[in-house]
Amino acid sequence: MVLLYGSVLVHELSHSVVARGSGCRCAGSCFIPLGGFSEIEREPPTPGREFLVSAAGPAISLVLAAAGFGLARAFHPGGVPGVLLGQLVVANLLVGIFNMLLACRWTAAGCSGPWCGS
Repeated sequence: MVLLYGSVLVHELSHSVVARGSGCRCAGSCFIPLGGFSEIEREPPTPGREFLVSAAGPAISLVLAAAGFGLARAFHPGGVPGVLLGQLVVANLLVGIFNMLLACRWTAAGCSGPWCGS
């Protein structure tokens, strides 16, 4: 569970760091039992920057999944480190993919968003 919360923290921080780099002020991040969200006070100035802010979280989740996969290969699959890293891989894949699908759903519902050609 600690690895999941750590992954969510890194995911949300990546949104905030990229938003701040785009000139947006971040009020903070809020964490709930199975996720979180970053409070960005205003929209990024261009659609390209909005895409970068939105893509930062799923991208870092996929990077964490890849890193966990690489590290897991160094351990016995049935051992504690191997099992924990395997769970880290699955959790980050799910978070990254879920975020991309959720962005597509919001875009399809008529909300503006950088994913899926909108």
